[in-house]
Amino acid sequence: CLFANALSFVPSVVTLLMIQTPRALASSSASPRLWRSIREILFYIRTNKTILGLLLLVGVTTIFGWSFVVVLPVFAKDILGGNAVQLGKLLSASGFGALASAIVVASLAHHFLPRQLVFSGLLIFILAIITFALSRMVWLSMLALGFVGFGLIMFYVNCNNTLQQRVPDHLRGRVMGIYVLCFGGLMPVGSLQTGMVAEHFSARAALLCNATVCALATVVALRFVAQKR
Repeated sequence: CLFANALSFVPSVVTLLMIQTPRALASSSASPRLWRSIREILFYIRTNKTILGLLLLVGVTTIFGWSFVVVLPVFAKDILGGNAVQLGKLLSASGFGALASAIVVASLAHHFLPRQLVFSGLLIFILAIITFALSRMVWLSMLALGFVGFGLIMFYVNCNNTLQQRVPDHLRGRVMGIYVLCFGGLMPVGSLQTGMVAEHFSARAALLCNATVCALATVVALRFVAQKR
């Protein structure tokens, strides 16, 4: 499985190598010192409420949203009465939902404003993860996880897209670096907190708490992320 997964990245690498970009001559002023560069990007993010709101929302969703994967084995075995095969089905349901979301967003995104897609994705995720946490039926749990994957990918893809479109060219690389830190770098933190809550209370309580935090963060972020075509 891991070997097949590694091979699946080959087409992406080949595609990236085929992209032709103009080579611009870099001037000395285009490459500021490290600390000056960091201060510049932190000042830009702090003074831009939309960018700050999106990055904070990505961080919160990674810690309290994406970490649902950590407790899936508990649901598969103790709540749904299954085994490793059942866990595979749950993961596959989430994966199919993510794939469907990518296709839908790519096909229909031009009909909606980015803000609508970002918060619609979060709403779908929150409702779906609550349904999954409360479900005791296999078919309902798989359906809910399909919408969990659908909502998360809709949210992350449109956050990424919105950030890249709104940030000036000379700041885009640094902003996306912070985006990747909020997305990938905070996953271990999310796994740790979800595991601790599940250990002291229950896996169901952990997901319901996480859904509540994501909902509160969404309400707060609505005030920061401006409506803009």
